[in-house]
Amino acid sequence: MTPGLDPGVRAALRAAPKVELHLHLDGAMAVPWLLDRVGRRPDAGVATLEALRARLAFRTFDEFIERWVWKCGFLDRYEDFESLAESVLGDLAQLGVVHVEPSISPGDYVKASALEATGIVEAVLRGIERATRAHDITCGLVVDLIRNHGPATAARRLEEVTPYRGQGVVAVGLGGSEVEYPPGPFGEVYAEAARRGFHRTAHAGEVGGPDSVREALDRLGVDRVDHGIRAVEDPALVVRLAREAIPLTVCPTSNVRTGAVASHALHPLRRLYDAGVRVTVNSDDPTFFGASVLDELELCLTTLGFTPGELAVLTEHAAGAAFLDAAGTARLLARVRSGWAGLAGGAGSSARSRAAT
Repeated sequence: MTPGLDPGVRAALRAAPKVELHLHLDGAMAVPWLLDRVGRRPDAGVATLEALRARLAFRTFDEFIERWVWKCGFLDRYEDFESLAESVLGDLAQLGVVHVEPSISPGDYVKASALEATGIVEAVLRGIERATRAHDITCGLVVDLIRNHGPATAARRLEEVTPYRGQGVVAVGLGGSEVEYPPGPFGEVYAEAARRGFHRTAHAGEVGGPDSVREALDRLGVDRVDHGIRAVEDPALVVRLAREAIPLTVCPTSNVRTGAVASHALHPLRRLYDAGVRVTVNSDDPTFFGASVLDELELCLTTLGFTPGELAVLTEHAAGAAFLDAAGTARLLARVRSGWAGLAGGAGSSARSRAAT
């Protein structure tokens, strides 16, 4: 919740239909939900919500990764992933999210808990199915191939998840260390994913510089870029992103919390938007970063210089970038435009022309 925001505007923002495209399912769990899993292990030494929040707090990116790995050890049953998906989607629906494309990284748990990737994906899809029946929300799952595990493991993971394409899995992604594991070596895996009909996305331009964004485009053929903010350092790349209408799934608070950007005031989201780049607003890992997609939209309004009408355009960008068929995209865009009409009354035609159609 952003201090100083008019309560009426906040209520309208909450009610407005939202689309989230950059959300790690296992970075979006409610802290009480995680505490239930931690509580199964008395030796963890974490018995209260306060203690768990303290255990998840971090100061540096390395500490964040350590906390992430630590929590992975407590999701050690397939039913945990089913419950996780149902819980996270239910929480998102309460924030007004009508479509979400979360990612899951099965490899983190194959290593930590000896679970099988296919069993994790199936459990997540069961939870998604229950949540979409219970709430007014749609969902497509992105499976993270995890660049740190190398191209050979990524190829094996692609083989494992191929049967679920069209059954709830819509895309493959590539998280992990951009600097240590650049996109190029995964080119053949991504070419094969394209041949099999998967959409493709990848983290780039968060810690890695503009070249990582260009490499994701040229070597991986991604449909959209997760983060991508360091593209702003290369004017020619910014022009290309705008010209080719490549969506960026930007996560402002995440970028500040991990040190990729020094402060909210210095975040390049506004500059990229003004340059015509199809930016979208997302939360990344709200369990750790403390900001939901609703909080991020409030931040755009109060701190980053966006108008309500421009928030509507950002949301239309996200709807147009969703991995849906033409009919699904048209329905989602219509819902977003209708739902934002009141807040977006001042949006000019020049701004709206940049939104996906």
